[in-house]
Amino acid sequence: TKTFDSILKIYCTHSEPDFLIPWQKTHQTTSTSSGFVIDIPNVGKRIMTNAHSVEYGSIIQIQKRGDDVKYEATIEAIANECD
Repeated sequence: TKTFDSILKIYCTHSEPDFLIPWQKTHQTTSTSSGFVIDIPNVGKRIMTNAHSVEYGSIIQIQKRGDDVKYEATIEAIANECD
């Protein structure tokens, strides 16, 4: 069960920029995806997911397996070229 406890559900609200009129945002969309917890030595626990899951994310929340509570998350790094 420890392995299953490291799998998370990710909720993201995307706000993609409009490159023709950058001062305005396009319509927001929402998505759900999955991610998993990794433990990086000397850094701590982080969540890994696909880049497209959180691209242009304005609100990102995670939910643990079997939990009703959603927790706010932030993006530390994104690598579209690895997606």
